[in-house]
This record gives sequence, C-alpha cells and structure tokens, in this order.
Amino acid sequence: MLGAHRRWRLAAIGGAAVVLGVVAMLLILQWSAQAASTDGSFTVRVPSGWQRFTGTSLPDGTTTKNELMVLLGPTTDGVQAHLFVYPHQAGYVELGQLDRSWSAGLDQATCHFSGAVGYFSRMRPATVGGSPALTTDCRTPSVSVEFITVNHANRSYMIGFSAASSQFVRLRDGALHDVLASWQWH
Repeated sequence: MLGAHRRWRLAAIGGAAVVLGVVAMLLILQWSAQAASTDGSFTVRVPSGWQRFTGTSLPDGTTTKNELMVLLGPTTDGVQAHLFVYPHQAGYVELGQLDRSWSAGLDQATCHFSGAVGYFSRMRPATVGGSPALTTDCRTPSVSVEFITVNHANRSYMIGFSAASSQFVRLRDGALHDVLASWQWH
C-alpha cells in the first residue's frame, strides 16, 4: 500500500511539473511575440508568420525613417504584406475635421499601385486600443491598402496596411484584426 501511494505521489508531482513547464513555455512564446513601438507608446502581438522589421531598407527597396513599427507579412502575387505605424506628420488631427475634409475631397482621393489607379473609400469610425480612429481603404487590381488614423494622448498615429489584392480581405480580417485587437497603449 505504501509503494502505491508513493508512485501516485510521484506521478502527481511529475504531472504538475509538466503542466507548469507547458504554461511557462506558452507565456514565454506569448511574450516573445510582443513588439513595442520605437517610442514605447504601444505594444502589439506579432501575428504568426509575420516578422518585426527593424532596418531602414525594406526587401522591395523602399526606405523607412519615421516609422514607429514595421511588420512584414507573407508575399503573394509578388507583393509582400506590410503594416506600418508612424506619427501623423501634422501632429494631432481632430478626427471630425479629418472626416469632413476627407468627404469633401473624396472624388479626388486616388491611390496608384503598379500603374493602376484606385479610389479611397469613405472614412469609417473605428477604435484602436480603445482610442477613437477613422479608417479608409483603396483597392486596385494588384495592391490594396487600408489607412487608419488614431488619436491617443493628444497625438495622432497613422497605421498603414497593404497586401496583394487577392489576399487583402483575408489578411485584413486575420492578421490586421489580430494586431489591432492586441494593441495596448503605454
């Protein structure tokens, strides 16, 4: 009887050690997938298959300079998905005024990719990390983009997301949604 009790006790301790090890590994993996902006104002969770870019020259030759964060995603149809976050050049932008001026000039708001022209959509209200935002998108046959203007702590930020048009909706509803859902302000 004493031997059976000891075996059960050792099995329970071994099982608890395995569970604690798995929990620790999951916490480490979750922590390692977090990315902080260069100014420390926010963190996001990097989607699986995406990577944080910290250089100044992107794989397509585009240079970066003022971005607070750049995430690179999968390449489809020769287009690598990107997510950029940068401070708004004008500093703080009042979202109501932005929406009114955007709507007034909407018929002229175009985007150009690979020789194709697209038109930006009307701005739609959104939130990022609980802060108010406006979002618009522009689609061409080859590349689609979404821009989000968000205000937090008397600063405005621009989030740009681009992907091959054939994968845009899937990546927007997946990876971009996951990044925005994980957004935490500091």
